[in-house]
Amino acid sequence: MSKYCPKCGTENKDDAQFCHKCGENIENIAVANTSPSTTLNQISKSLSNSAFGSLESKVRSIGTLLVIYGIITLILSIIPICTISSVGTVAEWQGNLEGSPTMVLFWILVFFGLTMGIAAAIMALISSSLLKKMQNARIFLYVTYALSGLAILGNVLPPIAFPTGAIFPAIISSAIHTIFLILVIVLTVADEELKNWIYKGMRQQTTQ
Repeated sequence: MSKYCPKCGTENKDDAQFCHKCGENIENIAVANTSPSTTLNQISKSLSNSAFGSLESKVRSIGTLLVIYGIITLILSIIPICTISSVGTVAEWQGNLEGSPTMVLFWILVFFGLTMGIAAAIMALISSSLLKKMQNARIFLYVTYALSGLAILGNVLPPIAFPTGAIFPAIISSAIHTIFLILVIVLTVADEELKNWIYKGMRQQTTQ
């Protein structure tokens, strides 16, 4: 064991009364097992681990949010096709255009929106799973955002392009979907540390 000078940090023998380098009185200095630099390194490491713990908590929270978003996306993508199929005016409209190219295009757009919604929900759940394991989910998040945008467009376009009684449910569900999508994006970029980890892959700088 040794004494470390509080003035210059030099290591001295445990029975030394004065620092052999600067002459500082160290008679009453307690004997230490570790050097000041070692202690500082331990404190720095502890603070780093604490900071990463905070970041990990944020990342896992985003993962949970993406689970909720995925479920909401799936529900909102199903609502338009259910309302389109159940509105009486649509049945009459279908009767007038049964088998026509317009009718075929209409249903292609409807199922396009549904398919994109299901795909976006799946990507959101995959992103959530990766983030909860503290793994890079950047590409999956970008794909989730892109598919969500296509799902919103696919859900709202058919009733607008081919006016039916289901236009209002489609617009409302698409508006809600848009709000949740913006919320997810904003929450992942509002915190600089979280944004850097998720979108720039700066995990190593945070954990070291």
